[in-house]
Amino acid sequence: MSQQAAKDNGRVAILYPMLTPVNYAVWAIKTGAILDAQGVWEAVEPAEGTEVDVKKDKKVRAYIIQCIPEDILLQIAKKKTAKEIWESIKTRYLGSERVKKARVQTLKSEFDVLRMKETETIDDFASKLSAMTSKFSTLGVALEDSSLVKKLLDSVPDKYFPAVAGIEQFYNLETMPFEEAVGRMKAYEERTSRLSENTNNTEGQLLLTHAEWKARQKKNNCDNSSGSKGRGSSNYHCGKWRGRGRGRGRGTSRHNSAGGTSNTGSGTRDKSHIRCFACDKMGHYASECRSKGHDDEAHLTCITDEEPALMMTIFQGGTH
Repeated sequence: MSQQAAKDNGRVAILYPMLTPVNYAVWAIKTGAILDAQGVWEAVEPAEGTEVDVKKDKKVRAYIIQCIPEDILLQIAKKKTAKEIWESIKTRYLGSERVKKARVQTLKSEFDVLRMKETETIDDFASKLSAMTSKFSTLGVALEDSSLVKKLLDSVPDKYFPAVAGIEQFYNLETMPFEEAVGRMKAYEERTSRLSENTNNTEGQLLLTHAEWKARQKKNNCDNSSGSKGRGSSNYHCGKWRGRGRGRGRGTSRHNSAGGTSNTGSGTRDKSHIRCFACDKMGHYASECRSKGHDDEAHLTCITDEEPALMMTIFQGGTH
């Protein structure tokens, strides 16, 4: 409501508030106060046993007609006294007041059950609260900032609990503006959003590091197996044979200790340089070893480069 005052012949003329479909309660209070200040209110509510001054009655009737819309004016034009006009307006809007109260109650129920969804942002939920505030205002009800702040803090998901706890601990919710509460919650939301993005990037780097670590572990296993002593370990390295004896044919020539070459034909062969896989002694093949039978098995395992989870088994038998 806006009021204008102007001096007219030494008197102050007051512009009465205009009646609207949603402001009857406020309009009645303000208009009644102005009429009382001007000393003419008794024309509307005369004291018991007294007669209404005709001049005052005409003034009040003129004042009321100035501050009502045209559609209502046409309905009350036939009313002759200020009291009749006032009662007619009151009867008309009291019915609307009951409807308004019912709407306010419904809106309060919607406000109470309103909750922020996990997929919503603070801005989205704050916009919903602002829209609810506008609806209340059209019904003549004002929501205090303290109510909006408490509603905001009580309705956000659990992931905002640290920010809510900080605000409740260090700020007075009764005097805190709603915009300030929204700003602080938005700052926390943006900070956690950036932290989440950094965490996702770090997880990818950790997975890559883990893969590299597994590759190094595989290489170390192969190196350890090749360096250990035992049956077959010196002749088999990560799926590849190495060393003497097993892969050599009997038809090849070989230098003996005297510097010559031994006969590699069908005759007797010099086996002094041959190492047995079974007993690890020089001078004979594993197939000729007396300490172990021909059916002994040596299981050599190694992680291959091609299949990290493959366990290879090599059967040592009579071939050499």
